[in-house]
Amino acid sequence: MVTMREYVLATFCMSVLVFVAFFGAYNGTAWREPSVPALQPYNTTAGGNQKNFEGKTPKWENPDSFWEKTRSDPVAYFTYILAIFTTVLGSVSIIQIGFLIRSDRTARIAANAANLNAQAAIGAELPIISLSSISLLREQSGLAVNVVGYPGKESALRIDFKNFGRSPAELICTCIEWAVVDKLPSIPAYKTTSPWRPGIFIEPEKTIPTGPIMVKIILLDEEVTAISDETKFLWVFGYLSFRDSIKGKVHSYRFCTRWQAYAALEEGELSAIGFVHSGDTPSVYIEKG
Repeated sequence: MVTMREYVLATFCMSVLVFVAFFGAYNGTAWREPSVPALQPYNTTAGGNQKNFEGKTPKWENPDSFWEKTRSDPVAYFTYILAIFTTVLGSVSIIQIGFLIRSDRTARIAANAANLNAQAAIGAELPIISLSSISLLREQSGLAVNVVGYPGKESALRIDFKNFGRSPAELICTCIEWAVVDKLPSIPAYKTTSPWRPGIFIEPEKTIPTGPIMVKIILLDEEVTAISDETKFLWVFGYLSFRDSIKGKVHSYRFCTRWQAYAALEEGELSAIGFVHSGDTPSVYIEKG
């Protein structure tokens, strides 16, 4: 963008150019000798007595200085005055254009700021969906209890989501996947999707109204052994898509966790943990959609 300093410089240059142009026009006018017609003899009396003015020159001399030219020639004087006023008028016009451009830029910046504030205000009211709880259950004496340590061949994943925003979120689709691998592939494979019937909302500060989602997990023998040896891990990932009630836009919350059976304490003892967020998780598994 052009700064005011550049505008002032442009104004000065334009003023100089205009002044020089008019000065040149004036200079040519002031130094141009008048065209004096040749003096012809004429009769002053009826008798024909004639007075011949041939050989005489008009009483006119080129002035010696700039100001003498101005005073001696009215055309040059008014040309000089016109040049001054034209220069001033051009300078004022250029300055006014500069102020108009600057005011337009200021108005545009203010409009953009107002738009950003409005978008921020709307964004503050949107629903915010996140994991509320996730655990691994196993059956014991006919009851479902939390898995402690390494999981067996059969277990059940219990997962729930909560709306931490200020407006309701209408549920659209859920996808929950699990895999036993050392590291996740760079691109997630979403295969198992479950659509929600229309009209199911998660209200602000509430969880899924129909209750937590349950997913059965059946491991192979080699997968159970790999998890116990910690050469591979049980990963759970997926997404929950929903529509906000303010803008009607569809959003997608992605999640990814890894089962960690134990963690070493300072005393050298082991403490049961569960699902954790791993630093080895590729960013595409948890990016906002």
